[in-house]
Amino acid sequence: MSYLRGHNNLERDERVKVEFIGPVKDIFGTKQELVEIEPGETLEKLLQKIFRQRQVNMSVESFLVIYNDHGVSSDESKRIVLKKEDKILILPMLAGG
Repeated sequence: MSYLRGHNNLERDERVKVEFIGPVKDIFGTKQELVEIEPGETLEKLLQKIFRQRQVNMSVESFLVIYNDHGVSSDESKRIVLKKEDKILILPMLAGG
């Protein structure tokens, strides 16, 4: 499923792949999706958009976010500007001992 905001997005076709891993797929109701991005959109804004549209009432900090094979913090997500074909994984927060 893709979130489209207007006809210009259909022509531009700038999307990133988001995968929901393990029990996170049950929370978000899907295993993966391609999400339309706006020029200059940050990872933080994308995550907020997904959480809002999927009606997930948990903070982003409750999950482990991987951007193009690198874990990112909430602060880092504010500075990452997305590009076509970026890949984002959302996993459950891991704990161990």
